[in-house]
Amino acid sequence: MLEKILEEKEELEVKVEENNKICEENEELKKRVELQTFNARDAERMKRELQAVERDIMEAEVARNGWEEKSWDLDTMIEHKFKELEALSIECNQALRRLKLVQGLQYVLNTKGSSPAEVLGIDYKSTLKPALDSFADDINKSSMSKLEELISLQQQSVENATKIEAKRNRVAALQ
Repeated sequence: MLEKILEEKEELEVKVEENNKICEENEELKKRVELQTFNARDAERMKRELQAVERDIMEAEVARNGWEEKSWDLDTMIEHKFKELEALSIECNQALRRLKLVQGLQYVLNTKGSSPAEVLGIDYKSTLKPALDSFADDINKSSMSKLEELISLQQQSVENATKIEAKRNRVAALQ
């Protein structure tokens, strides 16, 4: 305990010495400043410099106000676009439910996202696109089979029309 007191006393003495040195330096600086003389030219120069600094400050404030306005405009635009995205996500979710492409797939907007995938809540390329491609392939296959069936039915229709015409001609000949 005695050692602590001695250490603190030594620290105090060091601080007192430092304080005295600083006071002496301050006194010397005060004397130097008092000895300096200002002439009219120095006063004018300082006045011009002060005016330049004030002008720079005003220009900086005007620029800052401009950036704040731009920031507010961007915030408003982002908010508007986000609301549009919310409406579109609702429509997309309804369409996905109607199409029954992928079970449980749903767009949920994330305001903290920094990329499109993060904002939308799903990775379009890895989840939705393969399902849509598969759906498009199924539609193409179905369309091709329907087209083949249509061609077959058209041929049957032409054959039936030819038979009917032949029977009419025979009936007309018999009459």
